[in-house]
Amino acid sequence: MKVTVIFTCFNRKEKTIAAIESLEKGNREHSLRYIIVDDNSTDGTVEAIEALNVNAVVMHGNGELYWSGGMRVGIGEFLQHTEESEYMLLINDDVNFYPNIIECMINRSIQNKDAIIVGATCDRNGNFSYGGLCLTNDQRKGLYNPVLPSEALERCDTFNCNCVLVKTTIATLLGNFDPMYRHSLADLDYGLSASKKGVMILSTDNYVGVCDKNSNKGTWHDKSLSRIQRFKKKESVKGDPIKPWFHFLRKNFGFTTAIKFSASPYIRIILGK
Repeated sequence: MKVTVIFTCFNRKEKTIAAIESLEKGNREHSLRYIIVDDNSTDGTVEAIEALNVNAVVMHGNGELYWSGGMRVGIGEFLQHTEESEYMLLINDDVNFYPNIIECMINRSIQNKDAIIVGATCDRNGNFSYGGLCLTNDQRKGLYNPVLPSEALERCDTFNCNCVLVKTTIATLLGNFDPMYRHSLADLDYGLSASKKGVMILSTDNYVGVCDKNSNKGTWHDKSLSRIQRFKKKESVKGDPIKPWFHFLRKNFGFTTAIKFSASPYIRIILGK
């Protein structure tokens, strides 16, 4: 099968190269093409990618794309050349992939009416880190719960985009990421949009690779920071700035939920929680 792998990168050369090498070595039966959006790395990432001599289109950002913006550029390039591949694989470049994961994901998609397949990842201790998400019935406990790998067909409502396989015909139907998002939320929004359009989303039955969960240290969730520091962190591009966060909530859950969950982070910070 012809698969286009799309990811964005910035100044983590070793992880980026490890991700590509793990995909290349573990999936030789498939023809992999890469669309890589480098957001102005200064650590030699682009040169290291070029030295691998893989089939890659490297696109260049100005340092202001961030994750969602970079992925939107990559997906936009893919959608202009859909004849190149049968599948689109959206990944994060900090995943070290296990062998044969693309074959397993493709088979699961084919067996289930071209479903989107979410590759669950684990941390180095074997605990779930990222993957499929299922909406909760009780919003007092949050918006969604993780979907752990299982031999059963585990339905998801949305996903983290650390490893997501999408049939090209489905990718064309869904279009690109919402331009409202610069760094986070675009993947969650994309998955929820797919669900609303009746596209089935399933999790893998095993972990597809290792990807440690991001630490809360130094973020607005870090209770060791002052309240002012936490407010600033929350409203930074890599935090949860109010405009895209409110847009995401209103678009996917309605105005009442948007008001509630937009206010709750500020209350938590004020209360030191």
